[in-house]
Amino acid sequence: MRGCTGYRPILDAAKAFACDKDKCPSASEEPADPAAEKGTRVTSCTAQAVQGAAEVKAPSFPEELKTAGLEPLKICGSKVTWYRPTDLASLLLLKQAEPKAKMVAGNTEVGIEMKFKQCEYPVTISTVAVKELHSLRFEDKTLVIGGAVTLSTLEHFLESQELPQRFQAHQGCILMGSLGT
Repeated sequence: MRGCTGYRPILDAAKAFACDKDKCPSASEEPADPAAEKGTRVTSCTAQAVQGAAEVKAPSFPEELKTAGLEPLKICGSKVTWYRPTDLASLLLLKQAEPKAKMVAGNTEVGIEMKFKQCEYPVTISTVAVKELHSLRFEDKTLVIGGAVTLSTLEHFLESQELPQRFQAHQGCILMGSLGT
């Protein structure tokens, strides 16, 4: 565990589940020096605590949010205008109107480019809500993958298909290797 991730709260939370937490230095009081905990092992958990946790029901996600459709969105800031079209026709019109706009389907790379390469993107278009880009299907013997399909969605889709052994071994490796770069 790295110190920069704030290991202290994580360790203290883990101790709450340990049946031997009373042996841990911070269970009853904070040590003066956090280094005093070096070597402390949080080991086991009581069966009763685990069973009790299993009985806790997670709150349900509001049904109206599950069924609500995404609407097109435009957010204007002092330095950036961000668009979220919901269909391919709108996306293409936006890109035609803003040819230098940065198209994103996440945002990690843009954040890196802005922070470390000092790139600026005054107009950004998110493709995440464009339903046509979430297409994932076989047409004849061709796998069609939309540009906004996530790797985990693709993986689950492929696992649910009866694929020929040759595709799984050869083309599957090429596909995943290409998508991973």
